[in-house]
Amino acid sequence: MDVNFRFPKGCCWLVRTNPKPIPEEVQRAIAKWEKSKRVSVLSDKIAAAALAQLFWCGCDPLTVLSLLANFAGVGINLGHLRKRMKSFLKRVTALSRRLEEDAKEVRAVDKFLRLELEFPDEMQRFSSYIKEFYTEEVRSTVLSRGTGLQAELVDAVQLVRTVTGRPHYAELAELVRVLSNKPIGEDNLRKQVDAFSTRLYGPRGPRQIQRLAEYGNAKWNTLRRTLQNRKPIVSR
Repeated sequence: MDVNFRFPKGCCWLVRTNPKPIPEEVQRAIAKWEKSKRVSVLSDKIAAAALAQLFWCGCDPLTVLSLLANFAGVGINLGHLRKRMKSFLKRVTALSRRLEEDAKEVRAVDKFLRLELEFPDEMQRFSSYIKEFYTEEVRSTVLSRGTGLQAELVDAVQLVRTVTGRPHYAELAELVRVLSNKPIGEDNLRKQVDAFSTRLYGPRGPRQIQRLAEYGNAKWNTLRRTLQNRKPIVSR
């Protein structure tokens, strides 16, 4: 990091933490990711410092960047995605109706056969799940205008919190700013996560987040330990 660089106002957390630069091996991996996504993160000094802070706290920068890029819509045609989801929801709604009708018919036949079948109840429950829960949640998240892939933002926050013990909203806000080319504050990001976290559909479960965290730790921990234990070279 350029020693002559001065952080602008609002970035006192960077001045306070003063993160070490990202190792060259990690920078090369990030540069390859940037090329595939056609974005530039490391060229922004504040975003680079935020990513360095997350790396030295134990996060896998590529996983965090991928989740935030999905949230920002980088390389994703949201219009096409919503069109496919609408088509899929039509099929799901039709399936719900068929299940409900078939369940009623099986019950009617079972009155004469007296087999006391239980699977019509399962069909009814699955039909209700599709109609009342899944369909409504998809419509209110992926299909709602301006929502994007907010579940990915929730996942990124949960991943960082799992690894470091806190969400690091300030650092994530800087990365989202660079990826989306839109100014977004730490408070705004926190509000979006809090509003979306109450939804039942979307974010990954705790086990999936834990696997992402373990993958990132296994990937870079050896390098972190090597660099942290390396003794500085003293000139004579």
